[in-house]
Amino acid sequence: MIDLKKATEKAKGFIVEMEGEQKEFHLESALLSSDKKNWEVVFSYKKALEHINDLQKILGLKERKIYKKVIIDNDKIEIIGYSDAAFDKSVLV
Repeated sequence: MIDLKKATEKAKGFIVEMEGEQKEFHLESALLSSDKKNWEVVFSYKKALEHINDLQKILGLKERKIYKKVIIDNDKIEIIGYSDAAFDKSVLV
């Protein structure tokens, strides 16, 4: 079993491994399931837009905020899930 700090470190390390080092990592949530079997950790980070349209240029929108959810087995201390935290949470900033 792992504690909150180790769960968040493992989740962040996995995101960096999968996506590369990112700008402005923020811990959004870290929850242990009620049966204490899994940690669900959500991080957000900013990523530069690849193609900026005219409206985005005018508004100064150059990045988007991405949310990633990592699920960790609390007994085996393994990553068992990885996904976008919410499709509606990818926002322009």
